[in-house]
Amino acid sequence: MKISCRSAVWALTLISTCSAAFAQKVYTDHDYAQAERWMGYNVAALVHGTVSHMSYLPDGRVFFRENTAQGNRYWIADPKTGEKKCPRLMPPALPLL
Repeated sequence: MKISCRSAVWALTLISTCSAAFAQKVYTDHDYAQAERWMGYNVAALVHGTVSHMSYLPDGRVFFRENTAQGNRYWIADPKTGEKKCPRLMPPALPLL
């Protein structure tokens, strides 16, 4: 049986592609240390202006926390009017998550 050059090249390409697909990279301690630098607990202090801990109050308003460079700010927003307030004193009934 005679094998054509084209068939041999195709078979060699297929074998080399399959073997590369099944090869696994071995991760070192250095790789894990580099990845850990970008974990959320290491970069959270660098990101400001994010909104979290949103809750809907019984009257339809929204209570949320905003992370700023000066610290956390707590807001109450009314979706009906578009008004947003930062209360001076936090009433104990508001959920602090």
